[in-house]
Amino acid sequence: MSVELPCRLGPFTLLRHLASGGMGEVYLAHEPHDGAPRLCVVKTVRAEFASDRVAARRFVDEARTSALLAHRNIVAVYDVGEDGGTPYIAVEYVPGRDLMAVYVAARAAGGAVPEAIAIYLTAELLDALDYAHQAVDPRSGAPLHVVHRDVSPQNVLVSFDGAVKLIDFGIARCAVRDELTHVGQLVGKLRYISPEQARGEPVGPATDIWAACVTACELLTGQRFWGDRRPEAVAPLLAVGAPVDPPGFGGLDVEVQVAIGAGLDVDAARRPSAAELRDRLRQLLAGRGVAEPAAHTAALLEQLFAGERQRELHARATLLHEPSVVHAAAMPDRTAYQAEASEGGATADERPGTAQATVGMRPAQRHDTLALEPTPFSTSLPTPTARLAPRRREPRARRYWLAAAAALAAGVIGIAAWSAVPRTATVPAPLPPLVPPAGQLTMLPVEEPATAPAVASAPLTPATLAPDPQTVAAQPITNARPPHKAKQKKPEAKPRLFGDRVRALKECEPRPRCAASVLERADDVLGLSVDELRRLDEALERCLAKCR
Repeated sequence: MSVELPCRLGPFTLLRHLASGGMGEVYLAHEPHDGAPRLCVVKTVRAEFASDRVAARRFVDEARTSALLAHRNIVAVYDVGEDGGTPYIAVEYVPGRDLMAVYVAARAAGGAVPEAIAIYLTAELLDALDYAHQAVDPRSGAPLHVVHRDVSPQNVLVSFDGAVKLIDFGIARCAVRDELTHVGQLVGKLRYISPEQARGEPVGPATDIWAACVTACELLTGQRFWGDRRPEAVAPLLAVGAPVDPPGFGGLDVEVQVAIGAGLDVDAARRPSAAELRDRLRQLLAGRGVAEPAAHTAALLEQLFAGERQRELHARATLLHEPSVVHAAAMPDRTAYQAEASEGGATADERPGTAQATVGMRPAQRHDTLALEPTPFSTSLPTPTARLAPRRREPRARRYWLAAAAALAAGVIGIAAWSAVPRTATVPAPLPPLVPPAGQLTMLPVEEPATAPAVASAPLTPATLAPDPQTVAAQPITNARPPHKAKQKKPEAKPRLFGDRVRALKECEPRPRCAASVLERADDVLGLSVDELRRLDEALERCLAKCR
């Protein structure tokens, strides 16, 4: 995409293109606010989607949700408007890095984020989630029922001063949204979705708690929560109820394990609220005597991003006094992309970036107008409708994610259909024929029954009403009542999920011989493919049938 910068958009001057998303563009902008200029980040709808009614509604929904939330741990919204048919959202610029960049830099330094700092970051994130979950409409006082649904390290910014900011409510569920997500539609990053999201069930605040605790595990252990598994393999594991055992979690402090583990309960109803978990983590920090954790966080960022902080703050101060494309180009580029790519675990929407980027955005390419030759700042700027040129060909990463999403949806539907098929069919055994010895066949008078017999479900025809002579001759007729049949116990409901069947087999007494091998394989399912997991589930079902 070619953009002629600088460019006017409402009261803002767009100085630098930061990132591109599925439907939007993100820019670093300057605003002369009440005589005190400030930098901000402006998000717009791409030109080809400007006339798309659905895209415009989603953009307006994001702006509406974000504008209703005002909290110190949620990025502030400065302005929402439209200029020349181009809608935009302007939010505060946060000089710093996102949690993914912090995670990657800490790994490159040879370890994880220090425990006290990781607990502080998680508690601040939970404070933002608690506010969002409890938020009310300031006009009517009605609850907003906000659920972020995309909590991840890329959506949490950490400023160089140690402040924590939650961003990107683009797919949040909110009572004031017009564009609602249908039940069964999978949204959010695959590595951080909750079990109920993977199964396509309705989501609630507990969904954000799960994602926040997954993020906390990665910061504390310095390892990905799902190890080396590709993102598209996560949803099928969660959907069938596979046990979760994040690498390195067992080596954490016991109190930390208990607190974070409560938020990773597969049952959403048993997870604590954001406020309960936040208070528990802050009690842990107080018990360890950690004072001023924000200052420790600022010192960590100074250590991990040596020199970048001063360079970015100097460029920011220059832009406030003399906004120009040249000075905007001096802002540092995103960090740790090469380090994350070499680990082979990041995808296009999981790579780290600077704090002024928005989640899900691709790194911006340097434009020809951002060359470092002196470019005089002019007040005669292009209009918003003429600033965007036709977009380049769709990148390979986006095509890959579209194919992966289709494959994931087919896999989840296949697993659900496979789980619904009964494993065995119960066929009643035929009754043995009653043939008495020869010479004992007698015809006895038969009394008419007091009540009419039950009518069979077969259709009544002359052929069915006429008795068969051979059948009458082969069966004795007596007045004896048939033996009383004992009522059969109603079979117990079979466990639906893989984890439930594992627990049922462990509780079975006496345990069948096949249980030892099946349980041993079930203890380590993270290393199995989806087909191997299906075969293991069939073996588990066969073995569990012997207990019943």
